[in-house]
Amino acid sequence: MKNLNEESELFVQNSLIYQLLSCCIPLGELAKNKVDIFKCQTWEERVNLAIESVKKHAPLKADYLGLVSNTIYKRMKCVDNYVPSYRNLRSNVKLFKATASIIQDIADDYGLSAFFEKSVEIRLFEGNHETILENEKLADAINTSSLMAN
Repeated sequence: MKNLNEESELFVQNSLIYQLLSCCIPLGELAKNKVDIFKCQTWEERVNLAIESVKKHAPLKADYLGLVSNTIYKRMKCVDNYVPSYRNLRSNVKLFKATASIIQDIADDYGLSAFFEKSVEIRLFEGNHETILENEKLADAINTSSLMAN
């Protein structure tokens, strides 16, 4: 991957295979496979190991896991290599944020200002990423914003 060093790409590959396996085989077997996954030298070896593990435990066709693994990995590489060729968006943008955030060490606007010509309006609402949805003030702000846009 263009934006990842070799060690990071290896981590992405191992994590992807491990997560896919976690959907198909028992946890005990998954833990045994973890060491073998990390020993593999290439992406193809990791995929083949995953296919062999799934054959023993899941009703999926082995080829299906290989196809899914390769498709997800190729899409991740495309996203990593993507270089936008457009200008920043000219529209107004509002970011509605919860006061209790689990995300640390990130810009107040989550980096959105890099994609917009105008400034990002940030509005804080009481709650966390789940409870904010129950906040009536947020609902009012969304409804008011959408009415003003029409």
